[in-house]
Amino acid sequence: MLLYDHLLTFSDEYELIWRAEWKLPKILFLLVRYLVPVGIILHTHRALWSSCMSF
Repeated sequence: MLLYDHLLTFSDEYELIWRAEWKLPKILFLLVRYLVPVGIILHTHRALWSSCMSF
């Protein structure tokens, strides 16, 4: 679902965010936009790995 959202809104993101000046709102947006999915992936991987190792 998150990947789908990223794909749907990428053109708007490019126009509104990537072409804008580097200021605090842009940095915060990009941190939230791209670090959250990385965190979810790492957390899921860790949870799955630890549950597999307990068998």
